[in-house]
Amino acid sequence: EPLYKYPECRLTKKGREYIGKVNKTESGKECLRWDTQPYGTPDDFLKNVTYSKHFSNIDTWSHHNYCRNPSGKERPWCFVKDDEVQWEHSYPECKKTEKGKEYSGKMNKTETGKDCLRWDQKPYRNPNDFSPLILYEEHFLNEDVEASENYCRNPALRERPWCFISDPNVIWEFCDIP
Repeated sequence: EPLYKYPECRLTKKGREYIGKVNKTESGKECLRWDTQPYGTPDDFLKNVTYSKHFSNIDTWSHHNYCRNPSGKERPWCFVKDDEVQWEHSYPECKKTEKGKEYSGKMNKTETGKDCLRWDQKPYRNPNDFSPLILYEEHFLNEDVEASENYCRNPALRERPWCFISDPNVIWEFCDIP
């Protein structure tokens, strides 16, 4: 058993501590390896600190092509193969509680890989666990229904985040959110 368990989730807003295995950006681009320094040292790295010392393990090779925040940007990011963009943010987010009612990340696929439907497209059948005494929109804790787009959420307080899917036999499925 390891002496220290590294966080798979972003625990703070900037996510400097994040060393999970997300390796795609918000737009779906594949991350490049950190040890290749594809565009040299970024301008926002400290000038008096070596490139490697910006990383938590002080070795760029162990960070592979995973999203990190070695320079203190807004949130974790990585280099991408695009000379015009060079880097993009990633979204290594997790639920903070078992049921994940507070989750407001951008996961939009179920644990079986099905695409989630938008929440503002009223479901064709109302699940039994939505309270009939509360408006559908009021089940969303952190944002309005439109802002939830097609992201996994837990408005009905099931065991964990889920979403509606386009399947005549099954109207919803759970999402696999760490």
